[in-house]
Amino acid sequence: MIIHIAGGAKIGASATIFETKHTTFAIDWGGGLAAGKQKPQYEKMKKIKHVLLTHAHSDHVGNVMELVRNSRAYFHCSMATYDLFIQTLINARYQQEDLNVFAGRAIIYNHGDSLSFAQGVYVYPVAAGHILGASSYQMMIDGISIFYTGDMCLHDQALVTGAMLPDRQVNVLMREATYVDREGVDYQTEANRFVRTIREMFDRQMKILIPALAMGRMQEVACLLYKAGVPFCIEGARDFRRIYAEHLGSDAAFLTKIPEFVSMKDREDRMASSEGAVILASSGMLLDNTFSARWANWIAPRTDGAILLVNHQDPEAVGGQIQQIQDGQCLMVNGKPTVKGCMVERFELPAHLSGSNGLALERSCTNTDSQILLSHYPSHKRALAFVQAQSDCRHRKVVTLNERIEL
Repeated sequence: MIIHIAGGAKIGASATIFETKHTTFAIDWGGGLAAGKQKPQYEKMKKIKHVLLTHAHSDHVGNVMELVRNSRAYFHCSMATYDLFIQTLINARYQQEDLNVFAGRAIIYNHGDSLSFAQGVYVYPVAAGHILGASSYQMMIDGISIFYTGDMCLHDQALVTGAMLPDRQVNVLMREATYVDREGVDYQTEANRFVRTIREMFDRQMKILIPALAMGRMQEVACLLYKAGVPFCIEGARDFRRIYAEHLGSDAAFLTKIPEFVSMKDREDRMASSEGAVILASSGMLLDNTFSARWANWIAPRTDGAILLVNHQDPEAVGGQIQQIQDGQCLMVNGKPTVKGCMVERFELPAHLSGSNGLALERSCTNTDSQILLSHYPSHKRALAFVQAQSDCRHRKVVTLNERIEL
């Protein structure tokens, strides 16, 4: 068997190809917005017969429609991932014909099912805990046992239950390394600090913007605010909120009932009011022409304003830049020069493996004879430094783009 790293060695455009004795299949085919101009690199696209989709974030599924057009592959995913991905295509204004082609080749599984689409290939999808519907894969391929994490979260979030550690040893662990060299804070402790900070700011009549990724982080943050009784309004991700509510039932029914702004006057009145305001808006990185960027134009210059960051920020995006500049300095927000006057605070509410979580995963399912392949890392240098710092004799390898690993 040959494993080809077609994308996602670094964060973005995730895609891994497995060339077995009897078939060629992939896990994820990412790209699009989250990965900039990145796309999976694999010349023999037409040979791919099946694709397992871990979850519906664009860095994992953003180029799936290219694969739909250039192969006859079938796509396997959970029902929630399917619903979220179809909605993503609708939001991107794909034609109904395109949606029908993908739907005709989609095969839905439940976590805990047993899949076998070729001789010598057995796949067992399990919940990954990252976002709604996210999957990890326990696999047996040509007699080699593999655990593929995808994006994985071990702790419970506000809405999504954390993943379980594997209960068996594997020959190969392919794991994400998003926070490989960072020790995550306790989720509940940080969630409590987040809610406490918002209450204090609201009591001081501040205008608070919370930019949040439309799929996953927005729903989780909305749940924290709702359970804490914090009054807030929401902008964006209406269809993703609906899908969360449909799949999670009564626990998430509130997502379709949160107050929304109905007009520009409604927004202007909220800004002009002497009362505090909490606005939860997408996108999470304050990208141009999004709800959060428009709100940032209003709130960033205000001394009674606050922007609370709750997800990963690309250093080159506005969300990354606004953390680094001083009050009174100018940056471009939504295409407009904007002077920073507001408070900016970051909260760690991770939905990935932390450094210690990753090591716990390794201990649970590998031994000194196993191979551990790290991908989806923030930088190759940092991932290598993590590997070099370990002293437990496990065989770790930081994968690189276009690398071919023969097992």
